[in-house]
Amino acid sequence: MKYIKNKFFIIGLVIVLAVSIGVFYESFYHQVWSEHIYGVSDVPLHVNFIIKSEKVGAFPLYSIWFYLVYIISFMSNSYKILAYTSIVLLSVFVIFKYLITYIIISDGSNKKWLVATVSTLMIFAMPIISFFNSPRRYTHIYLGNISPNIWHNSTLIFAMPFYIMLFSYSINKILSFRNKDIIIIATLFMVATLCKPNFILAFAPVFFIVSFWYILFNERKTINICKVSTIGICICAILLIQFISTFMHNEIFPKVSTGIAPLKVWSLYSPHILLSCLLSFTFPVSVTLLYMTKVIYEKEILLSWLTVFIATMMFAVFIQYPDWQSANFVWGAIAANYILFVYCVKFLINQKIDYKSIVCYMIFIMHFISGFIFFKNYSLTF
Repeated sequence: MKYIKNKFFIIGLVIVLAVSIGVFYESFYHQVWSEHIYGVSDVPLHVNFIIKSEKVGAFPLYSIWFYLVYIISFMSNSYKILAYTSIVLLSVFVIFKYLITYIIISDGSNKKWLVATVSTLMIFAMPIISFFNSPRRYTHIYLGNISPNIWHNSTLIFAMPFYIMLFSYSINKILSFRNKDIIIIATLFMVATLCKPNFILAFAPVFFIVSFWYILFNERKTINICKVSTIGICICAILLIQFISTFMHNEIFPKVSTGIAPLKVWSLYSPHILLSCLLSFTFPVSVTLLYMTKVIYEKEILLSWLTVFIATMMFAVFIQYPDWQSANFVWGAIAANYILFVYCVKFLINQKIDYKSIVCYMIFIMHFISGFIFFKNYSLTF
């Protein structure tokens, strides 16, 4: 691969790998391998799910992450083996995320050092820090915000590379309707849904709205409607199977119900929801506003924004009982925000250096500094 010859890419890869291993090891150290028990990460909790699933002989289909760790660990039921397997696999998928981010941002740019630098910083970007009082922490970085990155949920970390590939490929090939592209898009949709369905619930409506809009102006309407509808049927079938196997017929997860309770979950974690939105989306908002006349022609950014809007509205409106405090609808918004960041960064590095680009770069660096503080104070602090 040509990226191997780019020393800046390699440096970024080493940094991302080292930090990933440290973070995921720390999640087990603080929660399992030390005398101090902190409820700071879902990663050890997911290992417990695997052990429980192995005992009852049935794994929930909510995410194939549980199957993957179990198989790679040679079907072990040892907590320590499963833990180390999780650490390695999670680090690998963060590297995949970095690689895909680099490939997308580098497209059309010859600024190798800049692409590698921003791709690395992207992995650590967090909502801009605020010091207003939070229900659980005096520094408000993750909780209550829509973070572009997450480090404490293994299923979302696992799913992120597939989400990015799905969005990138489907948006770029959405006009072709060729059989090859339809098969690849359908496969990516199914794999991403099996990894974790949350982002799909927000992106699928965007994909189908845009697809059917283009079909209206296409000569082969009937056949193309059938092709796109087939993708929708596959997604719905997987979502239905996931819901039944996870929440209705298993001994690991409790039976759940979904209701409408506007801002109930969000207000639990953020006393200032509008400020939380601003802190979460400062960089993409700045790029969009300062380059409005150009951004309106960037379909990736526009569709990213639409996906973010749908995912954020789902988080704001829906609630899942009985464990509603877990805020499970936020995962799709987190994934969508990262993708929005990626395409805003890609757009920005292709602009000339002027006051607008400098302002945007400075805001982007603020997101990274916030992420640095997040890691420095305690890498798994919510």
